[in-house]
Amino acid sequence: MKRSLHKKILTLLLGSVLITVVLAGGAGIMNASRVVEADSRQIMNLTCETKTQEINTWLLDIEQSVDTIYCFADSQLEGKRELWSDEDYMEAYTATIKDVMENVAQSTNCALSVYLRFNPELLTSTSGIFLVKKEDGTFVDEPMTDLDSYDPDDREHVGWYYEPIENGGPTWMDPYENKNIGEEMISYVIPIFRDDMVIGVIGMDIDLNLLKEKVKAISAYDSGYALLASADGDIIYSKEYPKGRKVEEFDVALRGAEDYLRGEDEGDIFSYYWHGEKRCMVFQYLENGMTLGIVAPAAEINKTRDHLVVQCVAILLAVLSVATLLGIRLTAQMTKPLYELTQAAREITKGNWNVAIRCESEDEVGVLARTLKEAIKELNRCITHISNLAYTDNLTGLHNRHYMEQYCSRYAEKKDVDVGVVFCDLNGLKYSNDHFGHAAGDELICSFAEILKASFPDDVCCRMSGDEFVVIASSKTEDEFLQMVEELRCLNDEKEVPYASIGFCWRAEAVDIDELIKVAEDGMYQDKKLFYKKFPMYRR
Repeated sequence: MKRSLHKKILTLLLGSVLITVVLAGGAGIMNASRVVEADSRQIMNLTCETKTQEINTWLLDIEQSVDTIYCFADSQLEGKRELWSDEDYMEAYTATIKDVMENVAQSTNCALSVYLRFNPELLTSTSGIFLVKKEDGTFVDEPMTDLDSYDPDDREHVGWYYEPIENGGPTWMDPYENKNIGEEMISYVIPIFRDDMVIGVIGMDIDLNLLKEKVKAISAYDSGYALLASADGDIIYSKEYPKGRKVEEFDVALRGAEDYLRGEDEGDIFSYYWHGEKRCMVFQYLENGMTLGIVAPAAEINKTRDHLVVQCVAILLAVLSVATLLGIRLTAQMTKPLYELTQAAREITKGNWNVAIRCESEDEVGVLARTLKEAIKELNRCITHISNLAYTDNLTGLHNRHYMEQYCSRYAEKKDVDVGVVFCDLNGLKYSNDHFGHAAGDELICSFAEILKASFPDDVCCRMSGDEFVVIASSKTEDEFLQMVEELRCLNDEKEVPYASIGFCWRAEAVDIDELIKVAEDGMYQDKKLFYKKFPMYRR
């Protein structure tokens, strides 16, 4: 009887332990596995975003280099229409631009060539300048392509001229082999327009192999890698296709990936089987319209989840072999932290990265908790770092143009806000760079940035380009704003030569902040004219 009751109690307790452990352990495994899998996929996306940002930073440097030449060329071009067809004037104009082109090209390590080509309807079909990089790093004049010798649709010879003009603005050319110099490249080109007339184009050619090397160096997990695709979805480079592959030549395994490769489903994951192995791909846009993809075996992505399942099963078997009372106790101890982790995991899937994980045990559940904590910390660090890269000027610490554009976009949603705008353009930056070196120019930029921050400590201060700065001061009265502008002028005029030319404006309940920026910019140009009268040696 006793033996039978003992068996019943033991059976009941063991059954309770088994049911409790199976339910609690099973729920924990499913939820934790789901979270770990989601985290692993997010890590893949974050890796892709981070590497995209690194490559975009490189591409933006190239854009800034070409924009520097464009801004200088545009500032030097006279406004009289008859001069644009005057060969003597345009020859002198080209000579003025050449030194700047060469200096910018030499400071851009990845540049293959840089060029300024004029509209053949204004001058000749070979007018302009074409500087090509030699093995010793110098840029020399090369014969220019005769635009009249090729059809405008001949992309490999003259697409670099006609396509940006058709687009009406700065254009990244898709990868192509330039038949003129026999190199595979990408190009960034800015058309020059005046009075609805095409003056010409300014562009820079970049060795495509440099971009391929950057992609080749990217890794993910143990054996993951990156691929590069054009805007049309063609693979430019990947581990399987180092020489690239057209969409129409895709293997069966890659069928269906076209939309991903064209960037239409940015951030989504595409799964496929390659030689019997399941793989996952994520994609992000690049600044030049191309697509960067990260590829990793699904087994590596799910390794943490699989280890977690194995650990939980081992715990289940161990608990079942323990005495009934100890099993109940251990079950209770495991249920509580697993429940807390499950709740924390649900919060994380909702985007709450500040969820508290209190589990401090030394068992497998504690390892899982610490792993989740470290994963959250790393994700927050990466997100903060990427945000800083995207919105901060790395020389001055001020906000950059991208931040200003985002700010102006968000401002459109506000109402009834008084706004003051200050537009500043440095005086003599080119003079300083030419006579004292770019280090002195950088010091001038940083010094004026400090003056801006001192004058407007609580407002939005942005460096828009090399020597242009904009301040947005909101929710201030006109008197407060004008007093801050006056303080800025006092600091600006401390030297014999003022740091910058300044324009400003203030509006009550402003609606269009871009309009205010334009008014402030016009005021700056008036101030700049007075500066050039007083200091003509600084005129560009």
